[in-house]
Amino acid sequence: MIQTVSFENDKATNLLKATVMDKQMEINILLDKIASLKKELKLMRIETERVDKKK
Repeated sequence: MIQTVSFENDKATNLLKATVMDKQMEINILLDKIASLKKELKLMRIETERVDKKK
């Protein structure tokens, strides 16, 4: 009985860990995308300022 409960707890813990890792990976991907977009926006602003100064 105790072994069965322990096995079920281990199984549930492993499933929870896998779910947390999946979510963490998704969060990391989104954070990378945000950083990339921020960098692109900064570069576009610099380019826009450069072009505007030429006018």
